[in-house]
Amino acid sequence: MKPLIGVLFAFLLSSLSVVTFIPAIWSTGDDLTSIERQISSYESSLDTSKATTIAQASFEFRLNTMGFSASYQSIFNTWSFSNTQNGIQVKWKDVNVGFTLNNNSVPVRNIVVSLDPYLTRVTSISNQEITRNGAVKPLCNSPLRNSSGIPQPQNFCGPPPCGSLSGPSPNWAGFELAGSSSCSWRTVPVYEAKATWQVPYANQPSPGACFNRWCAITVWPGLVSYQGGRPTGLMQAGTFSGIYTSPNQPYYYAWYQTPGMTNSIYCLWGPMSYGDTVTVDIVNQARDGGNAALYNMFIVDNTINQACSVPANQSSGAMGTPYFADFIVERPTYCDSWGSCSYVRLPYFQNFAMTGWMYYSGALQSIATPVSNQWYQSYIMNNGGWDNVHVGYDLSTSHILPSWLTSTGT
Repeated sequence: MKPLIGVLFAFLLSSLSVVTFIPAIWSTGDDLTSIERQISSYESSLDTSKATTIAQASFEFRLNTMGFSASYQSIFNTWSFSNTQNGIQVKWKDVNVGFTLNNNSVPVRNIVVSLDPYLTRVTSISNQEITRNGAVKPLCNSPLRNSSGIPQPQNFCGPPPCGSLSGPSPNWAGFELAGSSSCSWRTVPVYEAKATWQVPYANQPSPGACFNRWCAITVWPGLVSYQGGRPTGLMQAGTFSGIYTSPNQPYYYAWYQTPGMTNSIYCLWGPMSYGDTVTVDIVNQARDGGNAALYNMFIVDNTINQACSVPANQSSGAMGTPYFADFIVERPTYCDSWGSCSYVRLPYFQNFAMTGWMYYSGALQSIATPVSNQWYQSYIMNNGGWDNVHVGYDLSTSHILPSWLTSTGT
């Protein structure tokens, strides 16, 4: 099925009311910090219940959901920003309410209803394919036993040993970092995962490999309470690099997913392209003395000066206190309109560097210390006995370094 993200309905320019301007909140210092501060200030006044009610009551929503049941997913906001003589100025573009349409309980597609920031009108409705990111699926080795019959730590589905551990997975490659030795994992909360990278270029690994099927990878940081996001889910956000060869066209998006969502939601598309420099910051509010069940999520594309964010007044569900920061390349799941879901094929992608930070023990720190101390679980993407993606690191730059090896087996 051909991927589809497009505007189903948009008012004619002549029918739009005069565009209103929301004055900027000026800030000095680090540009990203300024952007996040301004966004959080705006979002503190957002009535998410009102936005959802307006979206569901609109004629456009009723028209596009006819014959389906619609389940609420999430709200996100989009922004533009610019450099001025007074610093970074952020402008609120729209409020977006995401739903999944179901046919007899089978998810068919996502729709996103966009409203103006003052919640006075619907401006457009967008249609999205259903993709899912989520927990690692380990290739569980049979647990080895010593002469006393005690299981050894080579069982990657069991508890971690004291020290670093590496295991294969069909869908993940990357690092899951803790704030302390693995002998005391889940004792030091990790309240923030932050990363910067350039959106990787994706192409067919061989001629015809992506014909009439998705080839895609997602790149993301995230926070989890338990290793691999099992069983309570993940807070994650990142970029999507995909190709679909009927027609032969690449797709680049920003997306996010929370434990309370059944699917990923795309929040930036169109202008985003490979090579864009993107920063994703996922913050648990307990970092600043707030509610540990609430998160702020920011995706900032520094190349096109656009951003999207998820308001903090949406609960993370039952995930619990985060104890790990993930920095992952994933092979996501695609679900067709008949409800059949499977991992997409791994595309060829250009090697890239992912710079990472995590907040633990009272400070935002580079990943160099956890990596050098081996406070991590690492994953190698492996399918059909083939290693598909390896991930190394450079301690001097705090870079995580994913590298494509082969798409065989995917």
